[in-house]
Parts: sequence; structure tokens; C-alpha cells
Amino acid sequence: LGDAIGNNTNLRSLDIRSTHELVDIAATNGEFFEGLNKNTSINMLRLMNCDLSGGMGREILDGFVANNSNLTSIGLVRCTLALGNGGAGVLASAVSGCTNLTSIMFP
Repeated sequence: LGDAIGNNTNLRSLDIRSTHELVDIAATNGEFFEGLNKNTSINMLRLMNCDLSGGMGREILDGFVANNSNLTSIGLVRCTLALGNGGAGVLASAVSGCTNLTSIMFP
């Protein structure tokens, strides 16, 4: 899956919903994150049910978001962003280099 996402030049939007199964797969499969981090066509990312201070949510923010200059919009749905757990700092650090980012949504 990571290679398919990484090599796709038509993919504009990606929704990732954290589940126990996906967390387990992603935690043991660095190829998913390597492929995701290579993608340059995604401009809208929506994360659902993610912990931004660690695990899959943080991995996506640190790798994909921080290195994607095409990203224009991020949606965070039911993601852990509490100041005490570091999620807000991780998000701020990740988006600081996103020069084309126009919106961060917390629906």
C-alpha cells in the first residue's frame, strides 16, 4: 500500500482513520510510512481518531506533513490534541514548513 500511495501522482486527498488493526499494521510496516512520505500529489489530508503525540498520528505528522509542500488542508477529526500530551506541539512543528497550507480544520 505504501508504494502505491508513494508512486501515485493523481491522489489528491487521503483520509486515514486510526483503528487498532491499522495501528498494528503501520507500527510493524515502515514501508507504509516510507511510501506515504514520498507522495507529492496529496494536498488534503484528514486524520480521524489519531493520537498526535505518538504512534501513527505523530508518524504521519513528522514525516508526511512536515515534508509535503503541496499540502493545502489538514482535517483532524476526534484526534488527541491536548496541550499536556504534546500533540499541539507536534502539530505546530509539522505545519511550520507547509508553505501552501491554507486551512487546518477541527470539525
